[in-house]
Amino acid sequence: MKKLLFTLVTLLLLLLILAGGAELVLRSIGWAPSKDRWDYSHPFIRRKVRANADMPYRADPITGYQGEFRFQGGPIGYRTRTVTTREKPERAYRIFFLGESTTACSYLPHELTFAQKVEDALNANATGEQRYECANAGVDGSGASDSLAMFLHDVVFANPDCVVVMHAVNDLVAGLYPKYVPDGSDPRSAKAKARNTYLEWFGDSRPLIYHFYKSLRPQQSERFTLGHIRKEREAFADFPEQEITDFPNVRHYSRVLQTLVGACRAAGVRPVLMTEPSLYQENLSEEAKARLWCGFQPREGINPSVLSLMRGMNVYCEAVRSLGSELGVEVIDLEREIPKSLEFLFDDVHFTVKGCERASAVIAPRLKAGRPSE
Repeated sequence: MKKLLFTLVTLLLLLLILAGGAELVLRSIGWAPSKDRWDYSHPFIRRKVRANADMPYRADPITGYQGEFRFQGGPIGYRTRTVTTREKPERAYRIFFLGESTTACSYLPHELTFAQKVEDALNANATGEQRYECANAGVDGSGASDSLAMFLHDVVFANPDCVVVMHAVNDLVAGLYPKYVPDGSDPRSAKAKARNTYLEWFGDSRPLIYHFYKSLRPQQSERFTLGHIRKEREAFADFPEQEITDFPNVRHYSRVLQTLVGACRAAGVRPVLMTEPSLYQENLSEEAKARLWCGFQPREGINPSVLSLMRGMNVYCEAVRSLGSELGVEVIDLEREIPKSLEFLFDDVHFTVKGCERASAVIAPRLKAGRPSE
């Protein structure tokens, strides 16, 4: 027993010495961990794609793409091939996509996202000197208020001609929290923003060896994997389903979108609203139901039924349609164009590769048709 204990203590000391030595080497050569793909430095923007971000990323097969790719941000942020400066080239028509993770599609290579496919389709059919530039400014976890801030404090300075906005599910879920307040604020998001902004400016105090080890592995967002979905569903297996019929946050959501439309018009930008597709429907198959997780909030004890989520998304999509009529703003009713199938959506609301293809086929001709003639 003493010999075994001595061996274990010796091994532990050796590991500590090796780790300490590695830490000293990393510090002596000035090694520093690369920044995360999200930039938290702006005081009024929750987060955005970091300018010149370039890091390995691994996709999960449920997205329709399997393997590694490079998650890259353009020179001024966003996922884009063409919007590389705030100054807009002559005869270019700039389109920005604002939204949550359904817009960001950060789990797929950029060339497979619907934002890039829209650009490809528009330029493939462009005539003369016409040129379209698209930038994906979508951000995982954001709500309509975040996109309003993104437009006011960032996107507008990149001289967009058109801004396409799609939000629903995150605003829907935020409105279900017991601590919901009518202004739509989310204390959890505020806390996360404060923490990440601190780390952005003052750095992470954990040892360099930890960051070095982490840098050796391609990143993979836990949220967009089959393993995460199964883990979430196991966590709420014992929670009784709740029937919800009231979705008060839709009023704040509508007001924010109305303000965003007004801000776009004041800046001479063409606003376009989109409804958000989802899997939610009556008589949902067990296979599809096993992919749902977005509405469950374990810390809040919330487990909406499928019908509750369907009702909620219908309310939010109808709010977008109503704004189209009331404000005379263009609406692309994507919710009615994307089949409620795992072929197009791998979970509640996130597009597969085929879903992105279908979405771009709907969006591109609408944006082209609505472009003002020169």
